Amino acid sequence: MSDNRTTRWVADVQRVLNEVGGERGRQEVKWGEQNHPNGTGGTRSLLRDAYEPNLDLRTGAELAAIFTARTDRLAAAGRLTYEAILTEEWAEAIACDDPAELRAELVQVAAVAVAWVQKIDREQGAGITVTAIRSQPNPELWLTDAGHVWQRCDDGSLRCINGTDQPEDESDVRRRFGRLRRLVPESEAGQ
Repeated sequence: MSDNRTTRWVADVQRVLNEVGGERGRQEVKWGEQNHPNGTGGTRSLLRDAYEPNLDLRTGAELAAIFTARTDRLAAAGRLTYEAILTEEWAEAIACDDPAELRAELVQVAAVAVAWVQKIDREQGAGITVTAIRSQPNPELWLTDAGHVWQRCDDGSLRCINGTDQPEDESDVRRRFGRLRRLVPESEAGQ
């Protein structure tokens, strides 16, 4: 790719990933940390609990309804898995005719996939967290409803660490993004 096309491509990917990060932030605020079983495997009978014959003959809207009901049943029974959640989100996406609606659903699909990867990383002890990539031992981190993570700088300003990375005045951040919720470092979580 030419330098101009590469720059544009990187900017486009970053813009979409920022939206996915925003959706992950909204999920985190709504549901908290989720650690469902994977629900996958080469010998596992997938979709058996959908209780619907002829899934291959269903419309997108029918599949969305079937897999939403399946997810609700599994959650009520305490057997919810990431496979069920991702399948439901996928089914909701394929049911969309409107490009804007489809795009929004695909961002949700990507965010669920990211949440699943985060869960796997936690299980594997990868320790891949925002706090692990910052130089301060326990930085003061804040989450906006839009999913942006901000770090308090020594001068009191806030710096978006999953966005522009430019310091901003806290009142400007609150005006643009609304509520800020403090993310408690792991070292303080049990106190």
